[in-house]
Amino acid sequence: MTKKKYEVPTDLISDDILDWGKYAACKGKESDMWYPETLGTMQGRQDMRNAKMICSLCIVRAKCLKYADDNNEAYGIWGGLTPQERGYKRFGRTVRHARQVSH
Repeated sequence: MTKKKYEVPTDLISDDILDWGKYAACKGKESDMWYPETLGTMQGRQDMRNAKMICSLCIVRAKCLKYADDNNEAYGIWGGLTPQERGYKRFGRTVRHARQVSH
């Protein structure tokens, strides 16, 4: 019996969130986790850790991160990174702590 080779769905090749978003690990989960309002609280920090853990297992993480970068997303965790980790530009300064996401 020959094992069928896994083929990447053509949707994952697209840069359109409507295509690749259906494969996101966060799909169907509470969005509050990815937009923690209160990082200064224990719950906010826990939500951020949980969101990043889910992102770390996601097959479309690189697409998500690219989408956030392309659209200058100033809020939320995208591709497992906070706005500061993504290097979101504020007040003319750029902070870049993010590691490259590879797939």
